[in-house]
Amino acid sequence: MTYPRLLVSVRDSEEASAARDGGVDLIDIKEPAHGPLGMAERGTMEHIVRTVDSARPISVALGELHEFVTMRIPEGVQYAKIGLANAPPDWRERLVEAFQATHVKYPIATAYADYPRVAAPAVDQVLDWALQNRAAGLLIDTAVKDGRILFDWLTDEQLSQIVRRAHRGGLLVAVAGSLRIEAMPRCCQVGPDLIAVRGAACRQSDRSDRVSLARVRELVQVIATHSVGADSHEDRPARSAPNLAMFG
Repeated sequence: MTYPRLLVSVRDSEEASAARDGGVDLIDIKEPAHGPLGMAERGTMEHIVRTVDSARPISVALGELHEFVTMRIPEGVQYAKIGLANAPPDWRERLVEAFQATHVKYPIATAYADYPRVAAPAVDQVLDWALQNRAAGLLIDTAVKDGRILFDWLTDEQLSQIVRRAHRGGLLVAVAGSLRIEAMPRCCQVGPDLIAVRGAACRQSDRSDRVSLARVRELVQVIATHSVGADSHEDRPARSAPNLAMFG
């Protein structure tokens, strides 16, 4: 097995088909016009699930916790993520309740590297929550999409330390944050399980444009070229992790 794998966020079934046919490992459903973790309409989610038809695992973005509306995610979705911008003081308890309301199999905690800009908890606080509540994984993203990327907020060493700590606790780790194709080799070096993109998979590298089959294939190739063997990562999860088994 090699790491990392590729996640592409899609907004409709046509984009889902392009991502699937391009060779992605996980398809994520979100509406980019609604924010970094913008939630798509439930009907859109269901249509994409039918289009993918179990060919790839699927995750969904469910918006920010402070605006979360209780919903049960569609059958066929394995992962769900909720953002923590403008987090309420009791965000820890409310995040548990929100994930329970979705009945998701694998909840993913989302930490924003640029957390001071959006009044979100620090990355370490979100990681602590994920470890204490046995979440399936941790997504490290950026909340504000203004051209700056993940590495503008966290150094390579800081990211590597976060990834190692998460892996020791048995968490799946995904990195995101306006990551362009030229950042893929650098992402591979910090050791995540997944690299999550949207803009890099779209025409003109514009997240508001359409996901392109050719761009997805290019990303898959670049990541494969720079991925490393699992045996070289000493901090891979020690506990049984069914969330990782999907990528076996």
